Amino acid sequence: MKVEDLLRTFEERFVHRFYGKYEAVVTDNQDPLEIGRLRAKVPAVLGEDVATGWALPCVPYGGGKDRGFLFTPEVGDTVWIEFAAGDPSRPIWSGCFWGAPESTGQAGDLGTASGTEVPTSEDTKAGPMKHVLRTKAGHRIFMDDDGGLVVLAHGDDKVELRLTKDGELIIKADKIKLGDAAKQAVVLGDDFMQLFNSHTHPTGVGPSGPPAQPMQSSHLSKKSFTE
Repeated sequence: MKVEDLLRTFEERFVHRFYGKYEAVVTDNQDPLEIGRLRAKVPAVLGEDVATGWALPCVPYGGGKDRGFLFTPEVGDTVWIEFAAGDPSRPIWSGCFWGAPESTGQAGDLGTASGTEVPTSEDTKAGPMKHVLRTKAGHRIFMDDDGGLVVLAHGDDKVELRLTKDGELIIKADKIKLGDAAKQAVVLGDDFMQLFNSHTHPTGVGPSGPPAQPMQSSHLSKKSFTE
């Protein structure tokens, strides 16, 4: 290979190439192809006024049809941008970091401590065996691998789901409705069985006896229980 060809190859591979991750701010997430792409300002590479082209997502799972895991950052969120083979015309967004929540795209807005927001609350603190998924609107899913606990929350309202080692699912909520049109109250089975079996009513010759066919525990669910 001639020296000129070697120099040309070197220039193509290394000159005007940008390797590694760069701090960026999302400017557009309305991907016309709806595959999770976004555009972002990358001050260290493109300056403070120019946004990238549509950056493909680098996701932890997927790559095939009808499967995958994706949460697209919102406009103003801080993300990490990389470039395939260092080519600035082939951007990739590979993750997020907690920086200024409402960035303007200026270099000074990136990664400021005063803007940091950690997605936890007093009842759902993240940790090595505790995982939190939180949206900007305040929806939270908290999962505790140690305690077998899942908490679904929005603001101060929350529903607690706990799966025990015995296969029991415990649901705690202010109100539980089974079905969209649920209006009827649930009967307390044990109390009702005691009331039914001891029930009498007046007749012309005095009180009646207990039911001829008493209610049995077999008439109660072995799976569903309530307070």
